This record gives sequence, structure tokens and C-alpha cells, in this order.
Amino acid sequence: MSIFQRRLVRADDVRRIGAHLRQFEHHYGPVEDEQRVVLLQQLLQEKAATGLMVERNSADAEVLPEIVALGISGFLSLDDANRLLESPPEEPIVDRIYALEQQGRQPLLRPEQIAHANAGDGLALMFLHFSLPPGDPEAPETQQALALMQSSFRLHHGGYHCNIALHPVPQGDPKGKQSLLQMGFEPVGNRDTLMVFDLRTIDQYPYHPFNCLRRTRAPTLGLSPGERELLNLALWGNSDVLIAESLNISLDTVRKRWRKVFQKIEDQPDLALFPEPEKADAPQTRGPEKRQRVLQFIDTHLEEIRLFQGK
Repeated sequence: MSIFQRRLVRADDVRRIGAHLRQFEHHYGPVEDEQRVVLLQQLLQEKAATGLMVERNSADAEVLPEIVALGISGFLSLDDANRLLESPPEEPIVDRIYALEQQGRQPLLRPEQIAHANAGDGLALMFLHFSLPPGDPEAPETQQALALMQSSFRLHHGGYHCNIALHPVPQGDPKGKQSLLQMGFEPVGNRDTLMVFDLRTIDQYPYHPFNCLRRTRAPTLGLSPGERELLNLALWGNSDVLIAESLNISLDTVRKRWRKVFQKIEDQPDLALFPEPEKADAPQTRGPEKRQRVLQFIDTHLEEIRLFQGK
């Protein structure tokens, strides 16, 4: 029996991702190129790129999970994005982005730059790689993988303020291009390398998965970077033990961060996430219940764990 699960892509997943993307070389070029593998690892480590993945886990613990769906994206400044729109490159857009990165020009924004743009005029979302199960798009497996990727996208990108989304044109895949057109993307120029979606028109698509990119506000809880990391990993279903391993901190430090998050919630009486018991001898809200309430709140206020830097 196989089980689908979603998770973030780590830098040490990249070689396996390269093997997966070789099935889609007509989209992305020679992905086995060693320089590209090293570059993608670096981008993930620097948090200049985000990787989301749906895996099929086998009941056999010794069998490596199979990648079913994959999405890798980054952010561009609006100025850089507009330059691409004014003069789209002749080569595939992903090759262009990677070439600029290898030249040290860094078109993909780093965390501090993302924070500044997120508090200012906004960002441009750039899709680098995206794949779903091949075959019938109406097949249950494809639909399940798509639903998991959409929820993963919202969880990891909600709370950012984006004005446009850029996507490479799927080469040799008319169905892929057609699906992007149905989502609201439009071709740029006549070179057939780039598509754009003006997110300021998102109100025309009330149930669009990109809605989370336009509904954002400044955070109010003032969470520290460590507390944001804690909550982000907890939202992905990680236990405290896995969070400690991922952040390379002790389990005691994880618990201390939870307590600090609870205190910051309690310092916001308007939230009333931990109501006082009506009777003096009634039990207080316990830790697991507090965590559940906090995660439910954060899930609907993702801006609280996003990089934000006030002007």
C-alpha cells in the first residue's frame, strides 16, 4: 500500500530531483548538468528557491519514496520581472535565470530582499520547475497530487504580496500550455519562452490557488525568526523531534520556543485563543490544545510567519 505525503524539498534531495526531472528534459534542458545540480542545492540552502514535493511512500521502509509531483519557485524583483516581460529571452527562461545566477548576478531574491519587497511594492513569483504525474490529468492519482501541491503552495507562499507570476512555456507539451492558459497565464512576446499571470486580475478567479498571494497584511505577533521556523515546520506536520532535527537544536529549545509563542499569543487579548476557564477550579488550556489553536490561527494568517520588514 502506498501513501501520498507532501513535504518541503531539502538541499540533499536535489540529486534525486535531478533524476526525476530527466523525464522532463524537453521542458527544462539537460538537468543532469552537474553545475545545475550544485546551483539548485545552493539556491535551496540560501532560501532563494523554494521546493515543494509530493511523494509516494511504500509500506516497505527500505524502498525510497517516489517523487510524484514537484514544484520549485523563487521570487524576482518587479523591476527584473518587467525587464523580462519587455524583452523575453530567446533561450528557455529557466536557462536564463540559472545563467544569471552562475554569473553572480542573482536575479532570484535572497531572504532580506524578499522581506524588503514584501513590505513594499511587492514581488514577482518565478516558477522554475513544475511536474505532475504523466498521463490522464483526470486520473485520481493526478487529481490527488494536484490537490496536495495546491495546498502545499498556499501553505508555503501565502502571506507574500505578489503582483505577477512568471512561468516557462512547456516545450513540446500543448496540454501543459493549455492548462496554464486556463489558469490565467498569457504568452509573452513571440519567442514562446515565457508566460505571465497578472495577479491584480485574481478577483476574476474566486477559487484560484494563487488567491493567497494577494491577501496579505503586516504581521502583528512579532515572532522571531526561530519561532517562525518552528511554526512553519509544525504546519507541515512535523513533530517536535523532527523540528529539533531539522533546525539542529535540542528538544528543550523547541519546547522553549513553543512557550514563547504561547506568551506572545497571550499578550494579544483580542485574539482570545486561550480563553480563561469560567470557573476557578476548571482546567486550564493544555499544551497540545494550545498548539492546535495556534496552528489553526497561523494557517489562516500566514503573514505572521513570512519575512516582513517595515519601511
